[in-house]
Amino acid sequence: MASKIEVLGGKHYSDLMSDVTYLIVGDRNTEKYRFCIRNRPDVKFITVESVLKVHHAWINGEEDPEELNIDKYPLSIFHNINICFSRIDLSPSQISSLLSSKFRHQVPQTLSPMSFFTYKNLTTIVSQNGGKSTESLSLTSTCVVSTESRGKRYTKALEWGKPVLHPMWIFDSLIRGAALDFDDYVLTNNPLEMYEHGCSVWSQIGSKSTSEREEAIPVSAMSTVTEPKKINKLKRGNTNDEIWNSIMDKTKTHSKREQNSDNIWDETNDNSDTDNDNVEDNVHKSKSEQLPPPKESQLFLGFNFLITGFSTNESTLLSKAVENLSGEVTNDNTDDSITHIILPATKGAQSNSLLKIMPQALVLKITNGYIKVVTEWFVERSMYYKRVMTDRWCVPMKGLAKSRKRFKICITGFTGIEQLHIEKLIKFFDFEYCLNLNSKRDLLIVNINLFQPNLNKTSPQLFNYKHKDIVNCPVYQSGNNNSSVAKISSRNKINAAKNWNIPIVSIAYLWEIMELSMGKPTLIMPDLTNLQWCLFAPSNYSKPKSLLEYVTNLQQQSSGSGEEKENDTQVKLPSPRKAKLKTSYGRLGGGGVDAQSVANRVKRVADDDDEQQIPDSEEGLANITNIDEEDDEEINQVRYQDTDSIRNEEQLMRKLGETEESEQNAQKRRRTRRQYM
Repeated sequence: MASKIEVLGGKHYSDLMSDVTYLIVGDRNTEKYRFCIRNRPDVKFITVESVLKVHHAWINGEEDPEELNIDKYPLSIFHNINICFSRIDLSPSQISSLLSSKFRHQVPQTLSPMSFFTYKNLTTIVSQNGGKSTESLSLTSTCVVSTESRGKRYTKALEWGKPVLHPMWIFDSLIRGAALDFDDYVLTNNPLEMYEHGCSVWSQIGSKSTSEREEAIPVSAMSTVTEPKKINKLKRGNTNDEIWNSIMDKTKTHSKREQNSDNIWDETNDNSDTDNDNVEDNVHKSKSEQLPPPKESQLFLGFNFLITGFSTNESTLLSKAVENLSGEVTNDNTDDSITHIILPATKGAQSNSLLKIMPQALVLKITNGYIKVVTEWFVERSMYYKRVMTDRWCVPMKGLAKSRKRFKICITGFTGIEQLHIEKLIKFFDFEYCLNLNSKRDLLIVNINLFQPNLNKTSPQLFNYKHKDIVNCPVYQSGNNNSSVAKISSRNKINAAKNWNIPIVSIAYLWEIMELSMGKPTLIMPDLTNLQWCLFAPSNYSKPKSLLEYVTNLQQQSSGSGEEKENDTQVKLPSPRKAKLKTSYGRLGGGGVDAQSVANRVKRVADDDDEQQIPDSEEGLANITNIDEEDDEEINQVRYQDTDSIRNEEQLMRKLGETEESEQNAQKRRRTRRQYM
C-alpha cells in the first residue's frame, strides 16, 4: 500500500505527523482516528479501497483527473456501522436546547427539526452514508441509538457491552463529516447534557463546511448572465437555511452534491424571477447542444481478426473488445478477408506450431506479409494509445521459456500499459514479480527514460540497444520533471538496491533473455554486466543463489567443459571387485614342516610394509596420478569376502589343525619308544 501511495505522488507515514492530510481508516477504534476526529479538521478519512481505485485508474491510463482524485472516494460517515434504533422521543424544547450550542445553528422554518429526529429520517440518513439500521438488537449491532434509558433493548445492550448513544451523535457526525467517538455521546439521565464534546474544533469545521458548499456551486451557475442574480440570492437567503442545507447536504455522496447543487438554490428561493430562470435553462440547453454525441471508435475499421489458441471465455472477451473498435472477428480460417491472426502472448514459443496447422493459403499470406500475426497485447496497446500499434510488444514472443530458478524481480519508473505488460512478462518467465523492494530481491529493472538526460552523458550505450521500441518506454510526469514523484521514488529504489548489492538493469535485459532463449528448451541468461542494459553490478557480490551468481555459474560451466575432457585421461581408482582366481596357499607337509611357517610368513610381509615410507598427503595425491597400470590392480583392488574366500579360509584352518594333531601324535610315539628302549 505504501508503494502505491508513493507511485501516485503521495507520501506514506506510519506515525500521525503534522503534515498528514489523509488517514486510511481500517478500524475507528484507534487512537489515531480519535485524535484526528477530535483535533484535526484538516485530515480527511479514506479507506484502502480508495487508494486501490485511484491506483487502478492510473494503471489503466485514465485521463479524467476526477477519476484520479482521491477525494472522490472518501470514507462514508457510517461505513461498517450497524445501528439499532430504540426509543426516539425528543420534545421541541429539548431539540431547541440541543441546537442552541454555538456549532449547532437553528434550523430553518421550511424544514422542521422534528422531522429530523424521527426513526424514518434517521434510518434514511444512515443508509445514505454507508451504514445499516434496524429496530432489532443483535450481537452484530455496533451500537444502539435511543433517547430513553429503559426498555429491553437498552438493558440487553448494556449486558452485551453495546454502547447506547444519543441521536445527537448522528446529527454531529453529519456536521463533522465522519463518525464521532461513541464515548462522547453515551446516553445519560442528565436532562441538561448537551453532548457537545465530540470535537474540539467545531468553529473550524463550520467555516470549512461553508467554503466547501460555495466551492460546490457549478461553473455553469457562475456565468456572467446570472452572476448578479446569484449575488442577490446570497443576500436575500436566510443564513440558517444555508447552514441547515449544508448539514443535510453531507448525507449524500460527493458526486451527488455536485449534481444537485442547483436544486438547493432553487428550493430556498421559490420566489425568484421566472425570467432569470428561463435564462438559466437556455444556458444549460445551449451547453448540452454543444456537446458532440458519443462516437463509436473506428480504430480497427477494415480489420478482420482470426482468434486462435484462446479459451472460450477469453475468445468472447477479446471478440467484444475488437468489435467495440469497429473490427470484425471470424472463425473461418479460409476467409480471404483475414488481416490479423491473434495468438496468446503466453504461447509465443509455440506460435510456429499453431500457424503450421493453418491452411496453406493462409500460411503463404502470412509469409508474404499480407496477414499480421499479433497477440492480445496488440489489442490492449492499441486501445491504450488510441492508435494501431506495430511495435515488438504486439507480436508473438518466441523466446518465452520457464526459468529453472524463481528469481525475485522488482521494477520502477514504468507506467501505463508498459508496466502492466512487464509484470506479465516477468511471470511468463516463471520469475516472481515483487511489488516492494527489499534486500531479498535478486534484480531491479529501471525505466532508463526517467533519467535520460543524465544517462545520455554517462552511459549512452543504454540507449543503443538494437530494439529501440522496447527501451523507449514512457514515463509518468507530474509537475517539475526533476521533482516528480516517479523520479524520486525510482532514485530511492536505485540507492537502496546499491546498498543491498542488488543488480540494476534496463528492460533491454529482460528482452535479451527472450532473444537468447529463442528455440531453446530452457531460459538462457545473458551477461549481466553488458553495458547495453547494466546500470549497476556489484563487484564483490556474495549473495547465494542470486541472479548474478547464477549467470556466472552458467558461464563457468560452459568454459569448464574443455577441462572436463582433459581430466578424463587421469587415473581413476577402481571400485572393489571379486577375485577371478582362487588363492593358492601351497602344500602343507607332515611332521617335518614348521607349524609356524604361515604365521612367520605373514609377519615378514607386515615387517616389509612397515619399512616402506608413507608419503605426505600432497605427495600421495601426486603419486596416485603416476601409478602404473600393472601395479594398480595390486595396490588399489579391494577383495570382497565371498564364498570362495570363506571356504579357502576354512580349509586352511582345518589343515593347520590336522598338522598340530599329527605333531602331538608323533611326540606320543617317540615317548612310547623311549620307554620300551
